[in-house]
Amino acid sequence: MAITLQHPQSGPRHGNKVIQRLTCAGDDDRCVFVLECRYFTSVVTPRGLRVYPGAKNWRLSSGEPVELIDKDLFRVSHTGEVLLRVA
Repeated sequence: MAITLQHPQSGPRHGNKVIQRLTCAGDDDRCVFVLECRYFTSVVTPRGLRVYPGAKNWRLSSGEPVELIDKDLFRVSHTGEVLLRVA
């Protein structure tokens, strides 16, 4: 039973998938979108393709990383701005 591991740089066999788009309010009440993403990797086995989920991460729609503080509270890593989930 041979298992072929795909190299992490081999195209669509790995990466981040957007799971959810969260609407948040910034410090100045402006609307900001936070993307909840999950890393994944794929392995081809004799029984077919298997997709394994990995760690979650959050980022702004612009790509800037965001830290999760609470289920409804985020902090922009670079600026320190706190974002509150509104929807």
